[in-house]
Amino acid sequence: MVQALAMSRFTPFSALAALILISACSQISPEAAPRPAQDAPAVDAVGSTDSEAEVEVEAEAETEVEEAEAPAATGSQRLGEVTASLGDPSVPGAWISTSLVSSAQPGRIEAPSTGQSANVELRPSDDAATLSPAAMQALGLSLADIPTVVVYTR
Repeated sequence: MVQALAMSRFTPFSALAALILISACSQISPEAAPRPAQDAPAVDAVGSTDSEAEVEVEAEAETEVEEAEAPAATGSQRLGEVTASLGDPSVPGAWISTSLVSSAQPGRIEAPSTGQSANVELRPSDDAATLSPAAMQALGLSLADIPTVVVYTR
C-alpha cells in the first residue's frame, strides 16, 4: 500500500515531465539546425578540392582513351578472339588480360560489335580475359558488356 501511494505521488510528476519534454521537442524547427555551406567546395587533407580531384581523374581517363584510340600499328599479327569482361577498375591504363600472350607487350584489340579498335597493353593471364575500363570505353562498349574482341600484336 505504501508503494502504491508512493507511485501515485510520482505519476502526475512523471506525466507532467513527459508532457513538458514532448512540447519542447515540437517547438524545434528544422530551420534551427545548422546547414552546411552549399557553395563552398570540400577540401581534402592535401588541400585540393573535390572538383579539382574530379577534373584530374577525368583528364587521366581521357588521356588513357586517347592513347588507346591511336591509329593501329602496321605489321600486327592476329592472335585470336576472346570473350572479355570488365577488369579491375583500380588498375590504370588501356589493357587486356588474356591467355593469348605469355608476356606483357603492346597490342591492339577490335570489337566486331562496334567496329572500333584500340591500342592496348596485352597482359598474360591464366584466368578469363578481362578488359580495362579505358579499353572498353575506347571500343565504344558499355562497362556492363561482355564482348568478343579480336586480339592483335603490334
